[in-house]
Amino acid sequence: MKVKNQDVAGLCARLNRFITELSSSASANVHGNVSAADQTRLGTYLSALVRYHDWVEAAPELDLPKTHPTEYEITGSGAPLTPTSNESVNDVIRMLESCRAELAGSQSAQLAAGLTEHDSVRFSAIVEKAANFLTEYIAKTSPLDQPESAPAAASS
Repeated sequence: MKVKNQDVAGLCARLNRFITELSSSASANVHGNVSAADQTRLGTYLSALVRYHDWVEAAPELDLPKTHPTEYEITGSGAPLTPTSNESVNDVIRMLESCRAELAGSQSAQLAAGLTEHDSVRFSAIVEKAANFLTEYIAKTSPLDQPESAPAAASS
């Protein structure tokens, strides 16, 4: 998918990076547990998304007649990643993938830069939901003891 908005491209690139980090994290293949280190990293990723969004929102409106409509490729916006063994990691990845898809298909994606009010609110709501999931669910339930449904063989 391609967008014409440099700020949407920047947000989507960060979402892609954080999705990749989560899907490759140590917790991704551990059933029922998101490690303290991965919880800290996830919190940092979500904070970075909020800060970048806030920076975009604070930036002046740009008039770019010589460079707009440059198109930016949004990688990873196709099929969702293969699920990990960790339901909580999968939940966060789905939220971030939804955020990326909503941005890439948004009205803002056609602008040179910036976000429309509705797209900004949508982005913030999804990131806030992920942050609340981290603090209100993951942090309060990890680790879960689930010996009957944990993989019988070590994952490769």
